[in-house]
Amino acid sequence: MSTLAELKASKALNLNDLAELEEKYGPLDQIDLARFGVVRRILWLVIRKSEPGISEEAVGERFTVETMQDEVTKVLQASGLLGTGEASGKAEAAGEA
Repeated sequence: MSTLAELKASKALNLNDLAELEEKYGPLDQIDLARFGVVRRILWLVIRKSEPGISEEAVGERFTVETMQDEVTKVLQASGLLGTGEASGKAEAAGEA
C-alpha cells in the first residue's frame, strides 16, 4: 500500500479524472471539497492508478478525517487545481481549521 505522498506527480489527476469529477459533481470550481464522498472519489481516482482493482470503499478505509484533507490538498496541488495556500484558506473560511 502506497500513500499519496509517495506517488509521483504523474499520478495526479489527469484530464479523464477531471472530466469524471465534473460529470459526477458539476463544474470543477464549484465542487464541494468538504463532502466526504468527493474527497473519497478524488483519493480513489489517484490510488487506482497504482492499484487498478481497488474500490472506493477500500480507499475510504485507509484514511481518517485527520489524514484525508492533507492528502487531497497534495493531489489538487500536483494536478494544478489548487495553489499552495488555497486549501487552508478555504478550510478556515468554512470554520474547519
